[in-house]
Amino acid sequence: MVKTPSVGQVMTGDVVKAHPDTSVKELIRLLTGHRISGLPVVDDDDKVVGVVSRTDLTRLPGDGAGGLVGRLTAGALMTTPAVTVHPEQ
Repeated sequence: MVKTPSVGQVMTGDVVKAHPDTSVKELIRLLTGHRISGLPVVDDDDKVVGVVSRTDLTRLPGDGAGGLVGRLTAGALMTTPAVTVHPEQ
């Protein structure tokens, strides 16, 4: 019988994350710089409150950094609620 590994056995330990007030520019830098497709958005207690993906960013209008997009944050773009699991699962 093949044993299914736990989440803790396959998860990344050093998670790239954002806060609700993280700018779109910084989100793009994090996603491209770390070559990831999405990241969790965490509150001040490091609790996951949402998720932002590259797809969320590609849906934004191309109005430049000075327009609406330049004022948006991870908190405005994130998908909620975030589905989370624990390492022992």
